[in-house]
Amino acid sequence: MSGPLDLLTARWSEIPPPLREQTDAAALAHAWQTIAEAWPEFADDPPAFFARVAPRLAPEAEVAAIVWPDLALADACLRQLPGALAAFEAAHGEALDAALGAVGVGADERAEARQRLRLRLLVRETGDAPRLASYSGRGPLRAWLRVATVREALMLVRSARRRAAHEIDDDGELLEQAAVAEDPEIWLLRERCREELRAALQAAVAALDSRERTLLRLSLRDRLTVDQLGALFRVHRSTAARWLKALQAKLHASTRAELARTLKLEGAEIESLIRAIGSRIDMSLAGSLEPSTQ
Repeated sequence: MSGPLDLLTARWSEIPPPLREQTDAAALAHAWQTIAEAWPEFADDPPAFFARVAPRLAPEAEVAAIVWPDLALADACLRQLPGALAAFEAAHGEALDAALGAVGVGADERAEARQRLRLRLLVRETGDAPRLASYSGRGPLRAWLRVATVREALMLVRSARRRAAHEIDDDGELLEQAAVAEDPEIWLLRERCREELRAALQAAVAALDSRERTLLRLSLRDRLTVDQLGALFRVHRSTAARWLKALQAKLHASTRAELARTLKLEGAEIESLIRAIGSRIDMSLAGSLEPSTQ
C-alpha cells in the first residue's frame, strides 16, 4: 500500500480537480490495491491511471462504489496493452455470446456481431472516442457490455432487414453492385452476361473463408481503413493491407476462372472482361488499401 500511496501523495496535483476534491490519496491507494490484485500485469502507474479515467467518472460517483478492476480492464483495452484484449475475451466472451443468443442472433452471425461489437468498443470511428471509453465503472462491466451487445444485435437485425428490402441478399450481390455501379461499359457487360457474372461473383465470395468474408464486409460495407482493420484483428496495419491485397487477388482469380469456364471465353475476350470488372472492384477496395491519413 505504501508504494501507491506515496506515488499518489507526491503527484496529487496530476489528479483532475473533480476527483481530487471528492476523495484523498489514501482512498485512491485502496482502490489501486483492488486493481493490482485483479490485473497485476496492467497495474503500472497509479497517478496516470486515475488521471486518465477521472473525466469518465460522474461528479456524484462515490469512489468506494466504483468497480475499479473493471474500469482498469477497460482502460488497458483502450490503451491496447499486451494481453488486455485476451483478458477481456476470457472475462466477457461467453457473456457476449449469451447476450447475442438471447436476442435471436444465430450462431453463424455471432462471429460477425462480435467483430462489429469489438470494433465499436475499441476503435475510434469518425472522430468519436471508442465506446468503451464511456464506461464509467458505476456498475459491473459485464452488465454494461450486455446492454451494448443487445444494441449491436438490434443494429445487425435492422441492417439485415434494410439489405433485404433492397434485395441485397448476400455478399456476392454486394460485391456485384460494387463492381458494376455507374459504369456504362460494365453495365453493358452485365446486361449481356448478367446471370454468369452474378454466379461468378457469388462463387468467388462463397469460396472465401470466414475471416476473408468478414474482411470483405468490413472493407466494402463498413469502409474501414487498414489502421482500423489492424486494430480490430490485432495485427499491424501492413498485415491488414496484405490481407486486403490477397483478398483482391483471390476474388479476381476466382471470378476470372468462373467466367472463362461458363462463358467459354479465351485470351483477349476474357482479359478485357476481367479488366473492366476488376477496375471497379479495385476502386471499391482502394479506400482500404491506401495509407490512412488519420
